[in-house]
Amino acid sequence: MKQRITAAEVKSQLEKELNILFLETKSVNIDKVLSMFTRYFIDFEIVNSDNEKSIIDALIFQCNDTNNEIDFIRLLDLGREEGKVQLSLTLAYKTQASEETTGCCLWSSDYEAMEAWVADVKTTACYQFLRIHTFKSFEVTFK
Repeated sequence: MKQRITAAEVKSQLEKELNILFLETKSVNIDKVLSMFTRYFIDFEIVNSDNEKSIIDALIFQCNDTNNEIDFIRLLDLGREEGKVQLSLTLAYKTQASEETTGCCLWSSDYEAMEAWVADVKTTACYQFLRIHTFKSFEVTFK
């Protein structure tokens, strides 16, 4: 059974876990980040201030090839008062001028099962590229 939690609480827990991971390893494996983010989707049901679950709850993997960032996004619709919000984990990475990635955007809601979405994320050129490159920073936002 999923644990009911607010988005702000998930953000705080995710930041703590990522800080520990970055401090311990000085670099982060993209597989660990994907696993961590999907675990937060599977284990936590995000609720609004009235303890009501989200109307929309989807994960998005987005690779922005123009600014060397990838985003893991949890898109939520928390109802009338809070409305649509997103919890985002942005990872900035380093590349050489001659290296190039291809942008992509995959929504978990387009798949029957989380495993299928994860499998497709892992096959993208952007994800494969990130398996051999170092992240320079991360940021967790809730807006």
